[in-house]
Amino acid sequence: FLRLKEFIRAYGGNFAAKLAHLVEMEVKHRCNQILELGFPLGGLAKLFAQDWEGDVTVVMPATLAQV
Repeated sequence: FLRLKEFIRAYGGNFAAKLAHLVEMEVKHRCNQILELGFPLGGLAKLFAQDWEGDVTVVMPATLAQV
């Protein structure tokens, strides 16, 4: 979903970017409501309700043989 948001920002213009942001915030709001009410789809709602912005660095443990 993050790549789709970047694509909309790059090619859709300012209005499309604001509309995409509005849709994203609405989905997060509805997912938070689902979590608060305790519906069975809580696991799926947790996935969409959390913030996904940022970078991730994965570092594998180095062994002496690799050095």
